This record gives sequence, structure tokens and C-alpha cells, in this order.
Amino acid sequence: MQSKPFPLYIMSGGKSSRFGSDKARALLHHKPLILTVAETFASRASSTIVVADQAGKYEDLGLQTIPDLAPHLGPIGGLQTALTHLQNMLNSQNSVMTAKDAWCFLVSCDMAGLRQEWVETLWSQRTEETKVVAFGPEPWDSMFACYRLDLLAEINRRVEQGQRAMWRLLQDTGTAIPHPPDWDTAVSINSPEDLKQFTIRADHAT
Repeated sequence: MQSKPFPLYIMSGGKSSRFGSDKARALLHHKPLILTVAETFASRASSTIVVADQAGKYEDLGLQTIPDLAPHLGPIGGLQTALTHLQNMLNSQNSVMTAKDAWCFLVSCDMAGLRQEWVETLWSQRTEETKVVAFGPEPWDSMFACYRLDLLAEINRRVEQGQRAMWRLLQDTGTAIPHPPDWDTAVSINSPEDLKQFTIRADHAT
């Protein structure tokens, strides 16, 4: 049985320095990688928001895009932006949902080979006691995880103190779920060679 739809936030605030150009727009089977990520979870997402270095960056692809609140903080800055946006969105809707009830799903724009059922696995493990549900802990996959809104205060505190390590945030607050047996089909595309190798492997699998 599928869970209720969830707010989806796609992280695309990196510099793509190893790729040499905006890797979110790199074509995977003739489609921008970021669009492939969005469409993979479109049927489960109540909303899809991209967090990038500038507002509107991917709106030509039909993706609402908001800017990082504090650029150059890395993934924890993207998470802070996403949860702040979720809080503001609930406030604007006069939602009765509390920060303890509100969750979102975070995914990186550069992941290929993702499966919708992996989100369902994580989403189903949320409880009143958990604030983060992610595959881990060796390693923690912080950019493919469920985050609860009331984690925002802790994130704000860490950012103010210069604590940017996502693995430490998950170590302190996260609930680890074992990686699925087929997790090795997912690949982070950090370079043109990564994209080439993934495409070759995917073509051979079909």
C-alpha cells in the first residue's frame, strides 16, 4: 500500500566542478538528469521544488526552483532551505499540520538509476520518535532521505555554529535503514565519465 504524497525537494546547488558544466542538465537518454529524477517520483510527490544557487534556474524545464538561503554551505544549507520553504508553505496554507507531523523527501539532482520503491521503504519507517530516516549508516545516504520539519531548529543551530557535516547530523538524529539489495544500481553522476559508464550499463541491462 502506497503512502500519502510527500513534498519532494531536489538538491542542485553544487558547482558541478568535476563535471565541467551543469550536471543537472546533462542528458541521460536524451533527457536532463534533473528531469529524470523529478519524473521518477512525480506520481508520489505532492509538490516538487528544486533548491539551486539561483531562483528560477530550472523553470524552463517546468521545475519550480528556489535559491539557497545561504549559498556555499553544501548539503546542510540545501536541507535548511528546503525545510524553511516547507515551513513557509504550510504557514501560507494555514495548515494545521505541526512541525512534528510534517515531512519531506530530499534527493540529489545527480543520482541516476533511482527506484520509487526505495522512497516507499524509507517513508514507511517514519515514526513519532524519528526525525530523519535514511539508508545507512555505513555510509549514510543523506541526499536520499526523509526529514521531519521540526529538525529545522537543530539545523539552524548547527549552521550558526559552523557545523556543516551531514553525516554527523544523521549520526546524531537519524534512523538507519539497511540499504536495499539493489542499491548498487544507483549512481552519483559527478563526471562525464560517470554518465558514460552508467549509460553503457543501463543500455546493456535493457
